[in-house]
Amino acid sequence: MHERALRELQALPIPTVVEGPQVQPDLVPPGDSALFLDPTPAWQREVLTPRPMPSSDPARALANRLIKDRIYADRIAERARELGFPVLVNDGSRPFVDEAEALVRIPEGPVDLRAARRWENEASAANIRAWLASPESPGFDPQLTWSCECGRYGCDATLRLTLSEYESSDVRFAH
Repeated sequence: MHERALRELQALPIPTVVEGPQVQPDLVPPGDSALFLDPTPAWQREVLTPRPMPSSDPARALANRLIKDRIYADRIAERARELGFPVLVNDGSRPFVDEAEALVRIPEGPVDLRAARRWENEASAANIRAWLASPESPGFDPQLTWSCECGRYGCDATLRLTLSEYESSDVRFAH
């Protein structure tokens, strides 16, 4: 995983679910809890089959992808177990939230969603600043969607502001 992404994850103020092949057991900070999902070969095939395979031979590309993904999944699961992390086999047939919660240490007490939303907005702002400074930038500050920072559970309100409006505004709440 890219170093910047790791720094952003470590800065998160709340427990976080992260998924993707770039999340490796060796990158989990000492003392943190983690759970690794190990997809069954059948589930991998079910998920990958509908995806387009950019190749002159899509069937062969899919077969090769399935082999590569299986090797990678086996290595991740093995390393996770070596490091003492639980591994949950995922066949796609059921939700596994209860199993996951039983396997991973989840902090007790209320979670400060204001801090989480602020982190989300600040991470977006950093990405947008970098994009605006890049050669691919459109040369203008587009209006974007920012998360409400009220902290209420279930709030999905947003604000539409440019980056400069977001950075110069004390108004961080949609209501």
